[in-house]
Amino acid sequence: MRIRLLHPEFFTDAVLAQCSDFARLVFAGLWLIADREGRLLDNVKMIDGLILPRDRRSSQKALDELAHHHRIRRYMTPLGGVIQIINFLKYQHPHPKEKPSPFPGRVGGVASDQASDSARKNKLLDPSVIDPVTSDGPPGLSQRNRDRARASGHQTQRRRVAADAHAARGASAPVGDDLVKKVFG
Repeated sequence: MRIRLLHPEFFTDAVLAQCSDFARLVFAGLWLIADREGRLLDNVKMIDGLILPRDRRSSQKALDELAHHHRIRRYMTPLGGVIQIINFLKYQHPHPKEKPSPFPGRVGGVASDQASDSARKNKLLDPSVIDPVTSDGPPGLSQRNRDRARASGHQTQRRRVAADAHAARGASAPVGDDLVKKVFG
């Protein structure tokens, strides 16, 4: 299981509010066992064992309900049935070192990671044809650009350094060249 975030929109989502309380619980539990792209095996016994180990109820009806309300998508791959959590990457930010998904995504109703990757790289597919589950962003925005946008921020800023060359406590703001010259001469 992984640590995931519960976004405030979870409670105000009109479509999710139509689902039963148990379906909402299962939906949040799916985030914990999904891979970095929001995919997991469509295996009810495995899901029950991981997120409902002490509950006598099965997640089967909840999964059907979530699929009916378009919160998950179920499809077949050569590896078996797969569940894709819709808009997973919109609300979850997996750790960059987390392993890539072993399950192929979907493009135009066909399961294929290679087809979706090459289509995005070569821009052979119209953005409206790309499955919104795997694109998860504005049309035309590549995965590489989305990753760059996420990585920007504090990671690219220079850190303030004390005179003894140790990082100052809590100092993560950008440093100008004039300050470096003033401190180090």
